[in-house]
Amino acid sequence: MCGIAGSISLNGKKKVNRAVLQEMSDAMKERGPDGEGISIVFNGRVGLVHRRLAIVDLSREADQPMSSQNDDIHLVFNGEIYNHQELREQINKIHKVEWKTDHSDTEVIIHAYEVWGIRCIKKFRGMFAFALWDQKKEKLWLVRDRLGIKPLYYSRLDGKLNFASSVRAMLKDKEQDRTVDKKAVFDFLSLLAVPAPNTLFQNIKKVPAGNCLEISADGKIKKYCYWNICKYARAGKMKKNETDISEELLDLLRDSTETRKMADVPVGVFLSGGIDSSTNLALFSSNTPDVRTFTAGYTGTRNYKNENDYAGYMAGYCNAIHHDRIIGEKDVLQFIDILKKMSDDPIADPVVVSQYYIARLARENGIKVVQVGEGSDELFAGYTYWHRQAQFEKLNYIIPGRLKKLLYDRIRKYCDVSESTEELLRRGADGEATFWGSGVIYIGENRKKKLFSKEFMEEVGEHRTWDNFSETYKKCGAAVLKETTGWMGCVNMVFRLPELLLARTDRSCMAVGVEGRVPFLDHQLVEWGMRIPGKYKIRKGSHKHILKAAVKNILPESIINREKEGFGLPFTEWYDGELGRVIKQNIDYFVHGSGFFVEREVRKFMRDRTTNPTTIWALFVLSLWWQEYAGAEHKECLAEG
Repeated sequence: MCGIAGSISLNGKKKVNRAVLQEMSDAMKERGPDGEGISIVFNGRVGLVHRRLAIVDLSREADQPMSSQNDDIHLVFNGEIYNHQELREQINKIHKVEWKTDHSDTEVIIHAYEVWGIRCIKKFRGMFAFALWDQKKEKLWLVRDRLGIKPLYYSRLDGKLNFASSVRAMLKDKEQDRTVDKKAVFDFLSLLAVPAPNTLFQNIKKVPAGNCLEISADGKIKKYCYWNICKYARAGKMKKNETDISEELLDLLRDSTETRKMADVPVGVFLSGGIDSSTNLALFSSNTPDVRTFTAGYTGTRNYKNENDYAGYMAGYCNAIHHDRIIGEKDVLQFIDILKKMSDDPIADPVVVSQYYIARLARENGIKVVQVGEGSDELFAGYTYWHRQAQFEKLNYIIPGRLKKLLYDRIRKYCDVSESTEELLRRGADGEATFWGSGVIYIGENRKKKLFSKEFMEEVGEHRTWDNFSETYKKCGAAVLKETTGWMGCVNMVFRLPELLLARTDRSCMAVGVEGRVPFLDHQLVEWGMRIPGKYKIRKGSHKHILKAAVKNILPESIINREKEGFGLPFTEWYDGELGRVIKQNIDYFVHGSGFFVEREVRKFMRDRTTNPTTIWALFVLSLWWQEYAGAEHKECLAEG
């Protein structure tokens, strides 16, 4: 786990700027506190930057940037290749290699590329974002892993192309255009993040999950999708019975968890006491003593339900060494400056607060690697609203468009319905899916159009937030009707998982130099899991049925059958206090200064008791981004109150 960055000059007479590369490195220090390296090759036209968080092969020989023996290949890499030892053995049978490291997975990437070319990425089992410069072919490859666990950004400027693990690092180049992408801002309020390949800046893009870019020294860019989850959503479903599937699932989970123990430093577990993190812990601790677990809760709240008791119980059940962090409103206020720094490509999920403090707790206790439970809900239909949402989606798919439009028009005219209901009907009437990767409708499109100014909406033009998902909808085809939970898992994995949930884990962990690993997102497990029939995922309204069947002999029944909660933030309870005051102050400053909004409509929206609190948090996070990164005229830190 590290931070990478770099630049390639697309002008034969111009060299990369080492000072800018150093600033990019400094901007990612927290991602790699254990060391840094800068390498400039190709007659000064290619610069590679690496910040190291030493996890596997702690020797100096494993430092990056790393080069092949003949200096033809140069690499910077962020992530882990879990099957690197197996690949070493394969490479040794094909290609004579004098390995300079004992067990560096970085070096395996270099020699795998020598043997198989860029097709080597299909052999990698892990999480990765890397930049590889091929000196002979004069090509730079930018690669992001299948599920988008690791981030990777790029920007083509005048005569060059920059890339980095964070937008913050990209902005260190003073030539970087900071023009705001109004369409992305429009989408952000609905989705709480920006779908790839876009960011909130027009000229900074994300490499989408499962994609790679081939960049020639003359400036030609080719994009390839080497893995697409839609293929597995469309695939034929398993013909096995429930018992066989549950047994195979447990074997796959056990293998995935064991594989992700790979490290030369201590590994711990984030533990909420829910079925996902508890499964991680039970499998992890089955042959590993003294496992350390970490959780967080909130103090000074009336209605918020902490999960600490469940987590403590599960830790005791597995004989783990458990650590709690209790968070108060003051801690959240102190976190705002950190959140501002994190918000270069903002995500509006308040859970990032608890995840940050849990990661910090792990680091304070000597843990540099943690296993987390992301991905299980997408793979096994764990969200409690999916059963009802799937029924809506089937009806939406079947009912003719004219009838849906007529129904929408009549209801709007004669009925008083909630904003969420109106938005669902509008989506159907406009030929969209009702499910966009979240069953919760944070804000309706009609409400957004009222909030944004006329000038802003003129730039948005005919763009619809749905445009981000229409291609995935087409690719899933008949699966939308036949296996609706498969379509829902697919669209979540295309957008919500990589750009919101995994980004949340990456930012919160990397802010304190901790690596987060996701056993439920082993790509082999995902490919297999997408073929499980929906009837085994949701049974009689019970979600994650097949996962519960798989782990019934390794988890207590009270953990398996408990109501889903997850880490959260008692936002509504603290909104009327100091935290609310700071949030409102920042939003007011943003709304007034940016010119994006109709101020009276935003004030009305903020006072409306039916407004989803998460949307207010989204406006707050957007305000932090604008103050820090979008060129606001005044840089004073209002977040300090």
